[in-house]
Amino acid sequence: MTVIVAALFLALGGTGCATVRRMDDCRGVKVEAGQEPIEAVDICNTNWLLLSILPIASGDPDNPDGWTTVFFRNTVTVENQMRMLEDEARRVGARQAINVATISSDESVFLLLFLREKIHTSAVLVK
Repeated sequence: MTVIVAALFLALGGTGCATVRRMDDCRGVKVEAGQEPIEAVDICNTNWLLLSILPIASGDPDNPDGWTTVFFRNTVTVENQMRMLEDEARRVGARQAINVATISSDESVFLLLFLREKIHTSAVLVK
């Protein structure tokens, strides 16, 4: 019964999520070598694993900020983070991403039955 409740929880609200959060109010801020920032970004992706090894649901790096989920495949990778960062840089016309940092974390849910992985990448996009 607990497995059914946990599966419903994941299906209804705990699915994978990929987001790109933007802070574009960088007026007057100067960074390395006098470059002018366009925006700062925080890119996040989440993955749910069953028994810490079987991927259930991940965020869709091809459609961040959308309501799409990739099932049965783990998309929480540094490569996908860099691809989403490059897509955002292209979208705003940035020539370079500086101060890029990536951190990952995980947490167990329902006594190790499920594991949620998260990866965050932050950067400043400059002209």
